[in-house]
Amino acid sequence: MLNQALRTQNIDTIYKMGFFIHDLCQNIKVLHQQQIVDRQQQRRSFTFYRGQKLSNIHLEEIMKTKNALLSFNNFLSTTEDRDVAYIFAESNKDSCDFVAVLFEINVDPSVSSAPFAYLNDTSYFSDQEREVLFSTHTVFRIHEIQKINENDDRFWQINLKLTTDDDHLLSALTERMRTEIKAINPQDQLGQLFIKLDKFNEAEEIYHLLINRTGSELEKANYNYWIARIKYHKGDYDRALSIHEQVLEIRKRLLSADDSNIGDSYEMIGLANSELQYFSEALSAHTQAHRIREKNLPDAYPLLASSKLNIALAHRDMENYSEALRYLQEALTIYSDTLPPCHPYLATAYENIGLVYQHTKKFKEALEVHKKAREIYEKSLPSDNMDLGICYDNIASTYECLEMYSDARVFYGKPLSIKQKFPNHPSLAAAYNNIGYLDAKLSDHSKVIESYEKAIAIYEKNYATDNLNSAAIYNNAGKAYANIGKYQIAHNYLEKAIQIGKKFLFENSDRLQRWQNDLKSVNNRLSDHLSV
Repeated sequence: MLNQALRTQNIDTIYKMGFFIHDLCQNIKVLHQQQIVDRQQQRRSFTFYRGQKLSNIHLEEIMKTKNALLSFNNFLSTTEDRDVAYIFAESNKDSCDFVAVLFEINVDPSVSSAPFAYLNDTSYFSDQEREVLFSTHTVFRIHEIQKINENDDRFWQINLKLTTDDDHLLSALTERMRTEIKAINPQDQLGQLFIKLDKFNEAEEIYHLLINRTGSELEKANYNYWIARIKYHKGDYDRALSIHEQVLEIRKRLLSADDSNIGDSYEMIGLANSELQYFSEALSAHTQAHRIREKNLPDAYPLLASSKLNIALAHRDMENYSEALRYLQEALTIYSDTLPPCHPYLATAYENIGLVYQHTKKFKEALEVHKKAREIYEKSLPSDNMDLGICYDNIASTYECLEMYSDARVFYGKPLSIKQKFPNHPSLAAAYNNIGYLDAKLSDHSKVIESYEKAIAIYEKNYATDNLNSAAIYNNAGKAYANIGKYQIAHNYLEKAIQIGKKFLFENSDRLQRWQNDLKSVNNRLSDHLSV
């Protein structure tokens, strides 16, 4: 039951069994310390085995990441007996959605202190299985992946090695993550970790539990701050902004004017305003956050770089590209000097520099830095992380600008499965819009309408507030319907795009004028069609 809760991140069960999880981790450590000295005198390294099934998708992801890190979301039961593990694995070989996998795990205790314990005297199956238990979330490095039998693609062996204590990249990244998670208690820490892993529903469940268990107004505000961040990540920007503004008022009343938590609230208010396309309000909020952080932090500090990056994004949205690039390069310098080389913040800086290059038509330079961002994200984030999906989008849009449409179509398709985890998120609508646009370029008209209609359905179902993104989708859909001769539907969509565009764009805007020309062209064709 416990391992199932850990694998599926069942928050209620994990929360209730917290003390048991802690005790089990401690018992594994104690047993490890008692057993390891005697066993090391007999041999230097150990090999353990685990047989299990893996989904086809999961195996494909592991095969793409040889030499990368792998962790199991549970207490990992293994055996010294290869035959026992082989039998467990082989029993899953005939499942159509899964493959059989035999893990071979090499451990050198002289270079790794990760705890594991022999359960010969405690396991119910001690005589038959010679069980060895690793503590939860032990980290391994993937070394080799190969078929057990050359002609059988349903049965694989994956060789793992327990990470060493001096794995500098893992240690630096882990330590940085610890410093970034400023938690009130272990449950708060778990909630923040879930947010970093894009487990937003699980994180929100934790914070609602915490709110119900505290009487402190300030603690409730802190937990609501994280709920607002979750709303932001799930694309509910109006709700996120509303909660953040409420939290800010409480913090301003209960904390000193330059408290770092007030700076954090201004930052999130700025980000939500940017998504809602209130760009001047976003710049104002980010400037406030930066002012507070400058008072509290040393010059070369990652959080200062983050506020510089946010100011840069506001300038970019307002088409002040030279200012945006200046702030981004300052942020990148601080990140490079203070963070491990595979930290996701470095990738964020690179991809935003790439977006500025795109806006200034420096497409080859944009592609180069987007590829740097991709390399870092793929090393440091899970394969289904939303930031990685956005990175693929940026590479795709750059290929599109270079008129390399087939490459663009591939990269627009890559993040679709990531974004489908959040079916109401505007980024999913954007993905369908991008795929529709590329299919139109590639003359695959059978798929174009379907993609645009999916994008429109997401906006119309979930977002009462109009914005330029939805206007662009209406315009693209209108042109697609015109291409197949459905001029009345095309007219309706193009007209809607212009109505929304007039709320955000100047009358002489190039984009608005293009949309008006699109409508004029369709009206002429509609008139000809009706007269015939």
